[in-house]
Amino acid sequence: MTSLALAAPSGMLTLGSIAAKITGTMADIGKLLVAAAYLAGFGFLVFGVLKFKQHKDNPTQVTLGMPVVMILIGAALMFVGGFVAPLGDTFGFQKEQVGGFSGSGAKLMPGGSSSTGSP
Repeated sequence: MTSLALAAPSGMLTLGSIAAKITGTMADIGKLLVAAAYLAGFGFLVFGVLKFKQHKDNPTQVTLGMPVVMILIGAALMFVGGFVAPLGDTFGFQKEQVGGFSGSGAKLMPGGSSSTGSP
């Protein structure tokens, strides 16, 4: 088990190296949350379409509001990745402050590139 030390030799963990590892992990958590929201949104869209079919077959049991709400929630979840960067800019956060992530997939998402050119 490694211990923390103020003046650590090259092989030991320091507070700075632990902070760097946590910052790297936060970027991966951001990617995971965006991917989970995208998949959940796709699921809501599919079930919304299926609910439309159920409403067509039996309109007295399945109201029209349920599939409409499911499709709206699905669309919002699929585009949540595009809302993150503009909302951060709106409230004055820099990407370094909120643990933003980068990569080719992040650049392709709406709002993935800012005016400075970095994702």
